Amino acid sequence: MRESLRKRLTLIFIGLAVTPLLLVGAVLLWQGYSTQKQQALALQQQTARCVATEVSGFLRNLENELSMTGRLCKLQITSDNQQIEVLH
Repeated sequence: MRESLRKRLTLIFIGLAVTPLLLVGAVLLWQGYSTQKQQALALQQQTARCVATEVSGFLRNLENELSMTGRLCKLQITSDNQQIEVLH
């Protein structure tokens, strides 16, 4: 009977020590997951803004070049073949 009591107390003390550790570990795991998810979303948004700025600048530059080419070469007056040569 003495060994049975000793085993029970040992198991109870181990349970009392391990259970809070498991709970704290689970909470910390969830918090880490939430934080990393938020950081990943923020990084994706920042990347999307940078890409949008790059694309917008590229298109604006292309539009300016086409506009300038049109003004300089008077594309409305020239033939189709001449227009293709100027644009290439």
